[in-house]
Amino acid sequence: MLAQSIQSTAEFMGQKGTVLALIFAFVGGSILGTIFPTFGESVSGHIDFTILLLVFLLLFDVRIQDIAASLSR
Repeated sequence: MLAQSIQSTAEFMGQKGTVLALIFAFVGGSILGTIFPTFGESVSGHIDFTILLLVFLLLFDVRIQDIAASLSR
């Protein structure tokens, strides 16, 4: 069940899911920053690690399909 869910997520992210996730993240972050300006201060301790992780994953091209394949073995 979990492997099938991961596989379907990997297929979606491999097509257009990554682009959609990035667009929604930018739009969602902009909306949150506009509506709740103090929200950034409360989550700033976690943002640095998250951004570094995302940049690492993008630069080293870790593919969701490869992660899904390794988990299903």
